[in-house]
Amino acid sequence: MRLSKELPESGVRVMADRRDFGRFIGSAKCEHDRAACLGCLLSVLMFMVGAAVTAAGVTSDREVGTVGRFVGVGLLVLSVVVPLGTRVWQELKGPPATVFHCFEHGFVLTHGPEVRALPWSEARVSSFREATYSPHGGVAEPVEWADVRTREGETLYAVGGEAAEQIAATAAADELPRAAHRLARGGTVVYGSFALSTEELFLDGTPLPWREVRQVESGSQAVRVYRTGTPDRAVHFTAPRRQTPYDSVVVALSQTYISAHRPPGPRAPHGQHPDCHCATTGGPPDRADEPSGR
Repeated sequence: MRLSKELPESGVRVMADRRDFGRFIGSAKCEHDRAACLGCLLSVLMFMVGAAVTAAGVTSDREVGTVGRFVGVGLLVLSVVVPLGTRVWQELKGPPATVFHCFEHGFVLTHGPEVRALPWSEARVSSFREATYSPHGGVAEPVEWADVRTREGETLYAVGGEAAEQIAATAAADELPRAAHRLARGGTVVYGSFALSTEELFLDGTPLPWREVRQVESGSQAVRVYRTGTPDRAVHFTAPRRQTPYDSVVVALSQTYISAHRPPGPRAPHGQHPDCHCATTGGPPDRADEPSGR
């Protein structure tokens, strides 16, 4: 699924403006109902065939022309009735789908007449990669998912595909400067099994000084911690990525403090991962909100 760039209704935009959510990123909408797509396709086909048969019936002899006109007109009528019937069926089949409107500093959820708005500072977003089974057998290519919850753990929305990556990136960009600001003031930020301070990385409550942390990385399924003085790929600690909100923030902040506590010597350029030279920091300017934590 991709985020739709179509602007949401005015009520959603007004609510986002009042909460200072900033720039509109996109909306995650449910895929089109298969029955609706089929109804529209049949409507177009019946209209085309009905028009052709009706036109042929006009120029044919009396007996064949009467049958042709009857069939043609019937198809033309059905081309209008079918989409209307599909629409009625959609209204009666159940409640409307939830739509996730993503903004730079928050999001708005709409579910029919119900509307709920939250800043990213009051939510936590977990990303994970999950393989689904193909309808033709076998395992399909893994898909990236984003799980949006409140700080209390209530699930608000889950989405897969490109929309998941965009939502997770937007939320992380908002969270990173807020977490860095809190750490700079001497505080601690908590993300699942990880707690970070300027001096130590806590792993399920066990402190590990930054000078003893060699690397923190996030894979498709887990966040891994490597300790100094151990073999290159010997993992010291692992936590499921799905249970680690803002795993990219954990990695970015970790690299900052690993570099800060590393003995003097060659270092990667500021703002880059020391191994792959990819950017580890970014996002909007600092905001006063507290980090979401877990």
